[in-house]
Amino acid sequence: MSRKNNAGGNILIVDDTPDNLRLLSRMLTEQGYTVRPAPSGKRALATTMKEAPDLILLDIMMPEVNGYEVCNTLKANEQTRDIPVIFLSALDEIKDKVKGFEVGGVDYITKPFNVKEVIVRVETHLKIRTLQQNLLNETTRFKSLAEAAFEAIVIHCDGKIIDVNPAALQLFNSNETELIGTNLLPFLSPEIRQPILAKATGSFEGDVIKDKLRIPVEIRSKKLPLKDQEVSVTALMRESSITPATCAAEIINERNTPLGKPAS
Repeated sequence: MSRKNNAGGNILIVDDTPDNLRLLSRMLTEQGYTVRPAPSGKRALATTMKEAPDLILLDIMMPEVNGYEVCNTLKANEQTRDIPVIFLSALDEIKDKVKGFEVGGVDYITKPFNVKEVIVRVETHLKIRTLQQNLLNETTRFKSLAEAAFEAIVIHCDGKIIDVNPAALQLFNSNETELIGTNLLPFLSPEIRQPILAKATGSFEGDVIKDKLRIPVEIRSKKLPLKDQEVSVTALMRESSITPATCAAEIINERNTPLGKPAS
């Protein structure tokens, strides 16, 4: 096959049979992947800890440390647990395949290898890994922005609170344990409950009610997809009587007041 994989990827191939290592290394290198061969389970663990690959093709039947044991070790380590592992084996029994999935494998390729099958499975799982990493990066980025925001941010589905940022905890004078899983609506004044429940987007004004206190807020809400459901992201900003204009007026008034005379 002459088709190249433009995205590339770092693949670790683990097999104690030199012919299998050469065959797999050649076919995947021709596709544009960076390939690292390892002739044993011990070597595989050592090289993975030194530099984590994007994908591992792992033989099951190996001396000393077999493929199941290697996979168990990888999945027990926080730094390597997310690396996808595709098992390679001449074993074609259902129980062997099931065991491979039970220890954390994502797929299973039976020997003797079919070149097209190997390439398609590798491409598929590298794409899945890329999507998962992109989603994780976006989630981390969103979390960082939310935590740094001055607005209180509440993610909820039909009013049920899914997540909050630190500013929301401060506004509601509460903690995550008390808020997550509870209903947002009782914290809001009646006139803005219906728009929030109806997943209306835009800006509203109302009050946050906490411990019989009413705190005026400006509310902005937006609908977003999250996994298999649609959620609302609602930002609540305290309304303040201190604006740039009033601050400027106070400064001007202070400067125009003679020393020793109180400002009017």
